[in-house]
Amino acid sequence: MSSLGTDGGGATYNSVSGDAVVVGPLLMAQHIEGIQLPPAAPAAPPCQGPTPTRVFVNRTEELAGLRDAALALAADPEPGVVMVVGVGGVGKTQLVAQAVRRELTRLFPDGQLYVDL
Repeated sequence: MSSLGTDGGGATYNSVSGDAVVVGPLLMAQHIEGIQLPPAAPAAPPCQGPTPTRVFVNRTEELAGLRDAALALAADPEPGVVMVVGVGGVGKTQLVAQAVRRELTRLFPDGQLYVDL
């Protein structure tokens, strides 16, 4: 019997040998006229910032500083980083969450990354 099942006996078999590792579907054929794959799902831009709270007051100066830093980054062709630092419990995470929700999503539509150090 041939590996392509052309001996007229109606039986076919395919084999993958050697050190082959098959992950997902496998197609083995003698001749393929054409193949059409489904379109890839659209990749959503990353938005990794923390969820903002409803109540957030008395940080207009800090929000303006973040906005100015973001505008400077958006105008520069080189990649950049903005770090928000301070002692624990002063509201750094919520400051970033509010800034992302209010303005940074619009300034950076390709996505925002967040690292909690």
